[in-house]
Amino acid sequence: ILPDNVLILPISRNRNHWCLGIIDFGVQTITYLDPRGENRRDIEQFKTAVETFIQQYKKFKKINISIDANWTLANIPHILQKDTYNCGVYVTYFLNQYVTNKSLLVPKDMNAYRAELQEILLICSDDMKEKCIKCGITVQNETYRKCNTCNRLFHQT
Repeated sequence: ILPDNVLILPISRNRNHWCLGIIDFGVQTITYLDPRGENRRDIEQFKTAVETFIQQYKKFKKINISIDANWTLANIPHILQKDTYNCGVYVTYFLNQYVTNKSLLVPKDMNAYRAELQEILLICSDDMKEKCIKCGITVQNETYRKCNTCNRLFHQT
């Protein structure tokens, strides 16, 4: 479990690549993790985006937080993505390793890890058989239709 003073930000870059941002207000660090490897420009862009976010957040929440010279850009060594499609799985792995205080350098079969994540998500998710495929609300004694392909229910409109 993360302390209240850590903000985790999954980042979608150009809608086709996932990275991870970690803002730790306790130790005043900003961390940017890119499964393909970080470059200085992306780290600086992330820091600027964080500063802008904090300025807006301060107005909304009326709190006294600022990113100043005391803050550092943290570098967490990590394994690198070896394919072109598992960046989101790498980000999930990095997050899991981070919150459990484990090294991000431990090699992992990402296709096997993807299957582990799928199983966890299915075990923890609601049974969707009786839920409307459109709105997610349980279809009870209402007028409904069934999809001819998958037999899922949806409200009749």
